[in-house]
This record gives sequence, C-alpha cells and structure tokens, in this order.
Amino acid sequence: MSETSPTEAHVRHNPFDDPKPKRRPGMVAAIVASIIVHGGLGFYLWKSKFEAKYKKSVSAYEPQAYDATMILLNAIKTAGAKGGKVNRADVVAAIKAVKGYRGVLGLPITFDAKGDIAAAPINIFRVQGDDFAFVKAVVP
Repeated sequence: MSETSPTEAHVRHNPFDDPKPKRRPGMVAAIVASIIVHGGLGFYLWKSKFEAKYKKSVSAYEPQAYDATMILLNAIKTAGAKGGKVNRADVVAAIKAVKGYRGVLGLPITFDAKGDIAAAPINIFRVQGDDFAFVKAVVP
C-alpha cells in the first residue's frame, strides 16, 4: 500500500482541480461516506477490485462513471444491432426504460421524462472553518 493518503491521491490525480488545489479531506471523506452508506457491500467489493487493478484510490467520480457506463452498455445490448448497426433511438429508448437499476453505488437509478435521474439524493454539507461537514442526504 502506498504512503500517500486516499485524499492526497485524489487531489493529485484529479485533472479538473486547480494546479495547486487546497486539500479538503473532509469533503472527500463526506462524499465517500455518502457512497458507502448508500452502496453497502457492493461498493466495498467494487472499490477493492478497482484499487487492486488501477493501483489508486477511488475518487468521488469513478463509481458514478462506472454505473453510467454499465447503463449505457446494457442499453446498447437491449437495443441490439440490426444490420450490423445499433440504432441511436433504440439505445435512447432503452435508457429511458431503465427503472430501479442498482449499480455499485447501491442507489436505485430511474430516469425521468427529461433524462435526469429521478429522486437522486442531494447531499447537504455545512462549511466548518476551511472544511465541509456532511449534514444529511435528502431525496426529493
């Protein structure tokens, strides 16, 4: 295991951060804690495999990207190839038909009429000094 903490690894490897980002371990910990609370054992197993394969800590974005990719791949499979090609409209219809998909995060994913995730939890944080403290998750 590396001497670098997961928070430091996330900050160093996140290409969207400023060149000299301010480390906010509480924010990363709160996001990861939120994922763990909602994801349970499935997330732990996925996280272990991810970290073993890529030799880095999971950031707040990989689980969502993985779930989104799996939804897309399942939609392509559902749409099927006709004449050697996959029809875009069929893939979109298959994505719109997703109801209660449970990926590594453990949250049921369903899309609304506009294509947004229906009832996605919103995590509330409170600024405390130069850090963020998780308050609660709200499902609209």
